[in-house]
Amino acid sequence: GQGRGEVSGGVGGTNEGGREMNERMREGVKADEQQEREITVRAIDRSEVTKADAARAEHYGAGMVLAISEGKGRDRRIGHYTIAGRGDGNTIHLRAQDGRERVIDPARETPRGIYTQRDMLIAAGDRIMYREAQGSARDPGGRIPNGAAGTVFSIDKQKREAQVRLDDGRQVSLDLSRPQAVDYGW
Repeated sequence: GQGRGEVSGGVGGTNEGGREMNERMREGVKADEQQEREITVRAIDRSEVTKADAARAEHYGAGMVLAISEGKGRDRRIGHYTIAGRGDGNTIHLRAQDGRERVIDPARETPRGIYTQRDMLIAAGDRIMYREAQGSARDPGGRIPNGAAGTVFSIDKQKREAQVRLDDGRQVSLDLSRPQAVDYGW
């Protein structure tokens, strides 16, 4: 069977060696003219901060990304915040991409996800894999399960959005204005 982080029949695992191999494969199949059509995705990977350590600010570093539940009921959503620094005591200063700021005590407000971030270039024709489930059944494209793979078929740099054709045939949008739990899926 498959263990956590393993990908059947591919090289999209979570280790650095797999990522380097994906990068080399990607470079080998891309034509020079396609590089002009690339866009940067702020890709996020689950951090190795343990549940016990997640309650203590000392285990968070500047630049990490936290996913925090916001709102109630049908208005509930996940906000992604970059850690700007640590505050007094057990507090962390956060900044959203739209400039909103907030301070949390992770012992009182447990993040739904703790991530490291990296830049990832994508272009039409790239294969990507979702590293976490995305959306819900109420979303226009439906829920995208963890491990789903697809091919980027268009990029709108102005809207900061990529269109992806999943292997199950659905076409979904990838919002590039916020961090995404994706990786290359070669």
